[in-house]
Amino acid sequence: PVVATRSGGPDEIIVDGKTGVLVPPGDPAELAKAVGCLLEKPTLAQSYAAQACHMVQEKYSLEAQLDKYCKVIQWITRS
Repeated sequence: PVVATRSGGPDEIIVDGKTGVLVPPGDPAELAKAVGCLLEKPTLAQSYAAQACHMVQEKYSLEAQLDKYCKVIQWITRS
C-alpha cells in the first residue's frame, strides 16, 4: 500500500481508501497516523496493495499503454 500526500502526481494515481492513503501535505502527524493505521491493520494494507497492483496492471501495463496508443493513432488517421 502507499501513503502519500495530496500534491502533485500521487493524488492523480492513488485512490484514497482503495489503493492507498492520501494525507494533506506538510502534516507529519497525519502521515504518521496513516502509516500507523496500515501497520496495525495488515489485512487492510494487503487489500490496498492488491487493489493497487490490479489498478497498475489495468492502467499502466504495456498492453494497456499499447491499447491507448492504438486508439490515438486510429483517431488521428480518421481525421
